[in-house]
Amino acid sequence: RRAIEYFNLAIELDRELPAAYNARGLAHHNLGEYHLAIANYDKAIELDPDSSWSFSSRGHSFYQLAEYARAFSDYDRALELDPDSDLSHISSARHYRELADGYLYEYRRSVENYDKAIWDDPSNTDAYNSRGYAYHQLGEYSRAIEDFDKALELSPDTVSAYRNRGNSHKELGDFQRAIADYDKAIDLVPTSFAAYFGRALVYQELDDNRRAIEDLNKALSLAQHPTQRSDVEKALAQMQQ
Repeated sequence: RRAIEYFNLAIELDRELPAAYNARGLAHHNLGEYHLAIANYDKAIELDPDSSWSFSSRGHSFYQLAEYARAFSDYDRALELDPDSDLSHISSARHYRELADGYLYEYRRSVENYDKAIWDDPSNTDAYNSRGYAYHQLGEYSRAIEDFDKALELSPDTVSAYRNRGNSHKELGDFQRAIADYDKAIDLVPTSFAAYFGRALVYQELDDNRRAIEDLNKALSLAQHPTQRSDVEKALAQMQQ
């Protein structure tokens, strides 16, 4: 925490210093604040797009969020920038790239299994919804949305499909559609932690801090797992800074 305070001061003095964003990102990562870490690495990469360290580090944060497709992409970029390096961050990128590829392989196998299920029963709502989730994890958000659309066409009250589609719209930057999906999920199940939390993150992207905080407080009241509470508390702390 104290390190972050000093990095904040450094960035106030020089907002074009990639090392400061990288360092602050690492501090957030070590605190388990992976979304904040990624935001800092994004800025560092914007300022220095040839930094293998930034890509490798952002990959680690994506990996911790189970965003394996994005992690894999960042590790690939780090290895492209320093293909023959024996630096520790490149060795780490190679290692975690293999692990991420393993998870992606499992999601690809899941897609194949759901393909078969849908072939056997084209009215299988769960198969479309689950295949959409697998596509989302693979970073194929448009294909995911197509499956969620089909699941909702077959069963319009499938709450998880609205939540899932909202997540995919959010990743594509289609924030209004994401909000509409979260709204529908909340209408159907007013105690949906995931819908309130997802909608809060969208409001945060839109700089609508009031609504973001309202949704985060509601999500906090609905949290049933320590990890959920921790995620909300970290997001609230960021909002209140």
